Amino acid sequence: MCIGFVIAVVIVGRILLFSDGVGTGGYNLNTIALAVAVALFIQITISTTLGGVLPIIARAFKLDPAVLVSPVLASIVDISGMWIYFSVVNYFLGIA
Repeated sequence: MCIGFVIAVVIVGRILLFSDGVGTGGYNLNTIALAVAVALFIQITISTTLGGVLPIIARAFKLDPAVLVSPVLASIVDISGMWIYFSVVNYFLGIA
């Protein structure tokens, strides 16, 4: 959770320091930076939690965690990452 928070702060800080605040399409860069930072924070937190829980679940079903978790975890993290990103950006920017 700390890594997600640090990366989120770096993203927002970089946008605030090095931009004038107005992006293309009329969207405020500060809002875009906040949306990306929040999405990244949520995704890192969920990915880390899943990476810790899935091996425990695999072991409970008497499966080899090393074989099962790697492809399943990669697929879940990729799919959830896109869903989280688009949902958060849609919420912050009101696109849809």
